[in-house]
Formats: sequence, C-alpha cells, structure tokens
Amino acid sequence: ARQYGNTFSLTFTLPTRSMDREVLAEHPSIEIYRTELPPGGIPVKRTSWRLAYTIPSEQVDHYLKEGHIEFRDPLTADDFARAAGSSLAYKVRTRAVKARASADSNVVMAQIYPAPETPHDVHVDVTESAVIVNWGEAALPPGASSRAYRVYRGVAESGQENPQQDISQVKLKTALELVGPSPSTEFRDSHFVFGTSYLYTVRMVAQFGADFVESADSAPILVTPLDVFPP
Repeated sequence: ARQYGNTFSLTFTLPTRSMDREVLAEHPSIEIYRTELPPGGIPVKRTSWRLAYTIPSEQVDHYLKEGHIEFRDPLTADDFARAAGSSLAYKVRTRAVKARASADSNVVMAQIYPAPETPHDVHVDVTESAVIVNWGEAALPPGASSRAYRVYRGVAESGQENPQQDISQVKLKTALELVGPSPSTEFRDSHFVFGTSYLYTVRMVAQFGADFVESADSAPILVTPLDVFPP
C-alpha cells in the first residue's frame, strides 16, 4: 500500500488455484478489509476490521494490471483530520464460492500524510534532441522535509485533442510509465520518436522521514513532436 495524493493504492497478487491446487475456473471475488489505527498502534486479535470493498468476480479484470490487482481507496477529510502519525491497515480475502473465503492475506499498514500539492501549468517544448517538460513549483506540504518530481509518459492514440484535466479520457496505446525523476521544475526527455503522440503528466514527491508520498497526477498534456528541424 502506498499513498498517492488523496488515495491509498493497494497492489496484490490474485490466486489462480484452490488450496487443493485445482485451477480456478474464473477469477475469485475480492474482499478488502480496512481498519483505522492510532499513532503507534498495530493490529491485534481484538482489532475490529471493516469490510470496505467487495469486487465481484466479473469486475476483477478492470483492476488487473500486469498480473497484479491495483485498487485505490480514496481518503476522506476525516482520515486527514486524525492525529499525526495515524495509519490505516488493510488485508484481503478472496472468495471462489459464497460459502467459504480464503484465509487472510498479510496485513499491510500505511501511515497517512498530508497530500502533496499537484503540479500545475505543465507545458512542453520540442527541440531536435529532447521534449522539454516544464511545470510550476508545488508547495511543500506540512511536515515534509523535501520535495522532488516524477514525470510519467504514455504513448497516446493519434488525432486526439489535448485533454484539460482527466487522464482517463485519453486513449493510450501504452500505460503511463515513469520516464524519470527531477529535482527541479524541468525534465528533458531525450528518448522519443518524431511523429509519435505522447501524454505527459507530473507528480510531486514529498519526503516524510523515510517515507515518500506522491501527489495526484497533474493535468495531462499531449504532444506529437514533428521533425521540422533543418539538416
């Protein structure tokens, strides 16, 4: 589990066999349990767990990515209002038949930090040797000791208008991938192909002690670099 803006992103593997080593005929349904812990608290036998989400078998494919389930749990104003050092704990069960669930997964704990500000005013300039991505500096969240940035890129379907806010509206040929970190508000992407449409988005990374928390994605920007440079 890791915090991503105002959400916790949960990643886990999905079983493909029963305890008898029989191949499952279809994806099992998923049950995600959550509990709130005070500063310094850990789950114990008497901890009260809440069934937070159920993903039916027929909807599991929507959360599959490269062999793993990725699920985002949105944090609320009440979560952020809790005492500093508070955390959430998660565990997962799967269910292939209604009468019986799997044993619990491992328990993962994740501390809640103030959400980093989303980078703004993202724009790109194309040169002969690089696509240069620039953005406005994001404010350091309370309690953070330092900031940096991460630039993500995906290959987009050509012929699309530049989106204003929502990445989900863009048709991508490849998923967003980290192309590199940056300590400043500029990143030079020299690994590109003229005539290919790219989507860029930027996240701020705030450091809290030994932990790093990413912001949500900036507004995305689409660019198709063209070779208009003289020989």
